[in-house]
Amino acid sequence: SPNADTSAVQYAGVGFQDGQLTTTITGSAFAAGFPEDQWRLISVPATPDNSSVGAILSPLGASTDTTWKIFEYTHDPTSQWQSASTSTMARGASYWLYQQVQASVQFDAGAGRTDKLQSFAITLPAGPDWNLIANPYPFPVSIQLDQATYHGPLTYDGSSWTGIRGELAPWGGYIVYNRTPSSQTITVTSAPGGVASKALLAKTEEETPAGWLLNVQAVGRTYADRFNTLGRLEGASEALDRFDNPEPPYIDDYVSLAMERPDWGANLPRFTSDIRSSEELEGVWELALYVKGERGPITLSTLLEGDWPPQHRLVLIDLLTRQEHDLLADEALTITRYREDFPYHMKVVAGTSEYVSHTTTRILAELPTAFALAQNYPNPFNPNTTLRYSLIRPARLTLSVYDLLGREVVRLVDGWQDLGHHEAAWNGRDRSGSRVASGLYFAAYRVEGRIYTRKMVLMK
Repeated sequence: SPNADTSAVQYAGVGFQDGQLTTTITGSAFAAGFPEDQWRLISVPATPDNSSVGAILSPLGASTDTTWKIFEYTHDPTSQWQSASTSTMARGASYWLYQQVQASVQFDAGAGRTDKLQSFAITLPAGPDWNLIANPYPFPVSIQLDQATYHGPLTYDGSSWTGIRGELAPWGGYIVYNRTPSSQTITVTSAPGGVASKALLAKTEEETPAGWLLNVQAVGRTYADRFNTLGRLEGASEALDRFDNPEPPYIDDYVSLAMERPDWGANLPRFTSDIRSSEELEGVWELALYVKGERGPITLSTLLEGDWPPQHRLVLIDLLTRQEHDLLADEALTITRYREDFPYHMKVVAGTSEYVSHTTTRILAELPTAFALAQNYPNPFNPNTTLRYSLIRPARLTLSVYDLLGREVVRLVDGWQDLGHHEAAWNGRDRSGSRVASGLYFAAYRVEGRIYTRKMVLMK
């Protein structure tokens, strides 16, 4: 969570008593109560005399695995969330809360104080990284952030992240991405509340640069991801820039549609927008659908906005079914064969009819058409060789090396892998690390009840 800095407050605090600052106050994010069985972001819009989590969330009783959980953001990529059940709720910060105690529970900040309102500074640590922020005041306030420096604020509605918000509600929670490697300060003022912003770039329609945008939604029975955008705009570049926004972090179950840019580096996050230069007309976007906890079909729908080049095509390729979908026909796509183990892969191809046809043919030709194990290379070998194998869909497999007596020498692969072409290396050693003798060996590839074998010759 960001550090809240109250040094900008210019006037003495105004006190409040029990019952005066509850989640029922005007404009509250939880005026109807905090929902049951949903993760939501929550904050406290003042400085209570007792700001401990246990005191503010006292209607929920003690925190257990079956009652409620609350987490704060750690900024640690290996462990993003940590329990905040024994923490204090800092003003200007928000927390993930999940409760199974009662429907529409109301919270009371208790006795404390607010401030005669001028401004409040929220300091974000050096990025690039996400930060959980909140409205420090007991009424809605407007906020407009420079999207060249930040992405957000966004909030979570119980099933999906929202678009960029123009207002912070009391008791609500929000996330903001600091794009920069430096610490940044957001100043929240007591100006009247604003409205939610539709535009990806926090601009009005009239200010949107020339070009085109394809908005993509993935909606399941319980969870959804409604704000994903790819396209080409004037002022954007092919490189990573302010038009390219990371996918927000999830704490539990989700439907997450993301764009992947492996050419930007393996350590970069998945992206919720991939906007490129309008000086180019053709291109391929890689989409991946990540799912956890969703049990129903997922509907993929699109909306094209802006100036679409005439005589150009826009096609989505489903890599699992090998089917093409014309996105200009405005037809929704229903996905049912997704897995939680691996993302569901798709590609969007945009350009002239000739380019789209050629590129689509190439993409489909590169996909495996059957489970297969290729001959190892080199063969004969000493001491290293490579085994290449293919998966037409995500599957569990084993790849082992056997000797002439049928004894397993070493197991190279054992587990689930994604669809595509893969390879594994064997260094001529057994499972204990000892070098094996020269001779004939067999590679055995087992997948979905089938076995594929290849002869290999180790020659010293």
